Amino acid sequence: MGTSLASLQSWVLLPFFLMFLAIYLVGYFIVFRKQSTKIRQEFSSCLISIFHGTPAALLGSAALLADHQRGFAAPNTAFQKLVLDFSAAYFLTDLLHYVAFYPSDVLFIAHHVATLFVVLTCRHAVSHGAFSVLVLLVLAEVTSACQNAWTLAGARRREDPFAARFYDALSPPFFAVYSVVRGFIGPYFMYRMVTFYASGGGYGLVPAWAWVSWVLVVVMAIGKSSHPSTCSPPSPTLPQAPLSSTPSRRTLCKERMEKSPYTIVTESSIPLMLICTLHTHRPNTQMDPQNFEVSSTGFTLSVRMNGTKEAMA
Repeated sequence: MGTSLASLQSWVLLPFFLMFLAIYLVGYFIVFRKQSTKIRQEFSSCLISIFHGTPAALLGSAALLADHQRGFAAPNTAFQKLVLDFSAAYFLTDLLHYVAFYPSDVLFIAHHVATLFVVLTCRHAVSHGAFSVLVLLVLAEVTSACQNAWTLAGARRREDPFAARFYDALSPPFFAVYSVVRGFIGPYFMYRMVTFYASGGGYGLVPAWAWVSWVLVVVMAIGKSSHPSTCSPPSPTLPQAPLSSTPSRRTLCKERMEKSPYTIVTESSIPLMLICTLHTHRPNTQMDPQNFEVSSTGFTLSVRMNGTKEAMA
């Protein structure tokens, strides 16, 4: 198997790229052809993300477990290089999507370019350190399936009652898992990675310019991913809870109501993104911020608006 994988290394990126491009075009011209142009673009991007995220997490995990010499400075195996090419092809395809349809989204374009830099330098320039990159890839993609389902449901929640219910039910557990992975496990692994390289553990194998640039890219990606947005459809605005003098839920909800007549976002005492998002799904309904109450018990929140009580778990 090692020999057959090694024989693919010189050209496998192109077939993967053509595969993702074909999936995107099938989504755009066939699967979502009855949708508006904007929805076709966004959903096609989500479609290739679905075909990349969970497979990348599974393949990355398998490649890591198959390497008996795994470590921060270990040489890249043929299996690991295959997974890196697979992910590089996806990011290249999605990058073209953003350049073509969302050229003003500089942040997301920069994110994809930086990710490609990390993957390709690890794969071709350094030939070591795939352990670090693949662990981070697995952590980034382990919530991908859930995130894509959440994003797609969110894009349809105002037209489709089932999508609205699914989105509301999925939001709390998704935010919880996403927060644990991106807010705790990822940073802890980054700490271990920086400690190893900074102490000279990869000297002569992983040059300083490589691991320092990888760390900078990942730190920026973690900062960007404080709000989940795998695909383009807009997600609810998530409040940033300050470290001190945290406003009450009532204050935050009032502020959100004044800015948006149909979306209420409440702040939770749980760190990071463990928040509960409430949506009325009635964009034409006007709500008076003065006639408003909110209470919570665990993950169940109730809102009283204009004398009508609505509850959501």
